[in-house]
Amino acid sequence: MLSGVLALVATKGQLASGLILLAFYSLGFAIPMLLVGYASQSFRQKIRAVNEHPTLIRVISGLLLIGFGV
Repeated sequence: MLSGVLALVATKGQLASGLILLAFYSLGFAIPMLLVGYASQSFRQKIRAVNEHPTLIRVISGLLLIGFGV
């Protein structure tokens, strides 16, 4: 957590190690967000392909609901 990193930096009192720790913390937080952002682009394209067949989706959804209800 950020509070742990900040406490560690404050107790050490060394600027260089504090900057390195905070940089790695930021990278560890930002990289997964960037990956999710890039993955959502391909997911959006797949959703567009599904939206081209709304009647088929309704039929399949209805069959699934009936199947789960039985």
